[in-house]
Amino acid sequence: MCCGKYGELHVDHVKPRSLYPKLALKLTNLQILCRACNMGKSNRFNDDWRPKDWKTRLRVFLNIKAPRE
Repeated sequence: MCCGKYGELHVDHVKPRSLYPKLALKLTNLQILCRACNMGKSNRFNDDWRPKDWKTRLRVFLNIKAPRE
């Protein structure tokens, strides 16, 4: 999360769905923000506040094996 606060959490679109409707339901375009940060961000920014290891965390959460490199 951007500010690190907890409370009412929102699912945010990294790339705003109003500008990128095809990405609206893509897991790779979603992040969790507190209400204040999400409302402040609105649809003006493409700010990505996910942790650097978010892809690994998502794979673990979804129980998906990492692709071979």
